[in-house]
Amino acid sequence: MKLRVLFGATFVAMTMASSVYSAEMGPIEFGIDRPGSDASSIVLPRSDPNLCLAQCGSVPSCSAWSLRLADRRCFLKNSVPAPTLNADVTSGVKVRP
Repeated sequence: MKLRVLFGATFVAMTMASSVYSAEMGPIEFGIDRPGSDASSIVLPRSDPNLCLAQCGSVPSCSAWSLRLADRRCFLKNSVPAPTLNADVTSGVKVRP
């Protein structure tokens, strides 16, 4: 019984943590770059698209983001540039209601 309660609590906590930005962030676009319209950039501690997505989600003026995997640079966009194929980049777009 204790294992079931622990698992349930862990599942709820993980679900809540992973859905912090899901209401306003679209899907992660692996292998897609959105070049241009850079408002700012930051080097992340690791090449994790969720970190870049979270950065964009925390900035009201961010409309899209791109993460260059090779150097962990996260670019926050002030508009939504057209997508292009690039295996070294992962991107995403903020969904506006």
